[in-house]
Amino acid sequence: MNKKVHNFNQSKAVGDSGEAAVQELLNKKCYYLADVTDQSDFWEPDIDYICIDEDLNSEFIELKTDTYTAKNGNIFIETVSNDSTDKKGWYYECDADWLWYFAVPKTVYIFNLDDLRDELGEKPAEYCEEAEEKEVFNAGYRSKGVTIPLESIPERLYTEQQMPQE
Repeated sequence: MNKKVHNFNQSKAVGDSGEAAVQELLNKKCYYLADVTDQSDFWEPDIDYICIDEDLNSEFIELKTDTYTAKNGNIFIETVSNDSTDKKGWYYECDADWLWYFAVPKTVYIFNLDDLRDELGEKPAEYCEEAEEKEVFNAGYRSKGVTIPLESIPERLYTEQQMPQE
C-alpha cells in the first residue's frame, strides 16, 4: 500500500493558512491578542496565542488546522508526535487552555482542553467504538493519533464558530 508522506513545509503552509483564516475570530474574542507562533519558548508547550481579556486575564490557545474534518466528520487527536523519539503528541503535552480546531474551510470547534481530556480519558483510542488509530507518515518518522467522530463528542464540550463570510 502506498502511504502519503507528509512534507513539513506543506504542513506548515496549511497551519499558516489556518492561522490567517481564524485571525478575525481571535481578534473578536480577545481584547488583546499575542501571536506567539514564531516564538520558540512557546513551541514545546504547544501554545499559539495568548488571549487577554478586558480585565487583563490571559488564556493560552492552541490552533490546529485540519483539511479532512469537513469531509469525514472526524477530529485527529495526536498521541505521539514523533515515534522515533517517543515524543508524546499534543493531546498529552499541550499546555494551552483552549484548543481551536479549524475544520477547513469554514468551521472552528473550540474546546476547553482540560474538559476534552477529561471526556476522552488517558486512552482516547478507547473512547468510542468509532475511534480509529492512525499513523501519519512524515520524512523519517511517524506521528500517531486517533480519529474520533465529532458527533460522538458531547456538544456541551465545544462551541462551533463559522468563519466570517468574505
